[in-house]
Amino acid sequence: MDDDFNTPEALAVMFELARELNRAKQEQPGEAAKLGVSSNS
Repeated sequence: MDDDFNTPEALAVMFELARELNRAKQEQPGEAAKLGVSSNS
């Protein structure tokens, strides 16, 4: 399959990033704010 762009792998990376950002937002709100992660949910 030459047209495979590794979409499932890319989505997994994006979900992992979202999980890490949410964890940082909960554990260290001050640091998360520096990164531009808002706490508005």
